Amino acid sequence: FIPPSRRDPPEHSYFHQAVKTGIVSTYDSIFKRPMGYNEKLHRCDREHANSRGLNINDEELARPIAVLSSSEYGRHINQPVEQSIRDYARINRVQEEFYRKNGITCLLEKPSQILEPS
Repeated sequence: FIPPSRRDPPEHSYFHQAVKTGIVSTYDSIFKRPMGYNEKLHRCDREHANSRGLNINDEELARPIAVLSSSEYGRHINQPVEQSIRDYARINRVQEEFYRKNGITCLLEKPSQILEPS
């Protein structure tokens, strides 16, 4: 089913993106190429072969709704579902209860130097 008209805001469209590249003339693309050999570049004339020079993640984060379904998984990681409540946190409880200072001399004094490996 294809709807006859869309009433969504233009920000929700796939094609609503600001143009980033300027007009590059044919002369510049042929004769003003960067000198040197890039061994990581795919050997074809396509500018963005193997996604070199594209920032897909930055483009997806700038959109209000993700176009790629894989971008939706890490999108809300900075917005926690609920606030963590630290009222009943048990911090340093093992140190207090297990190593209680109850007069046991082996816990209070340092171990002898004979038992330690050198």
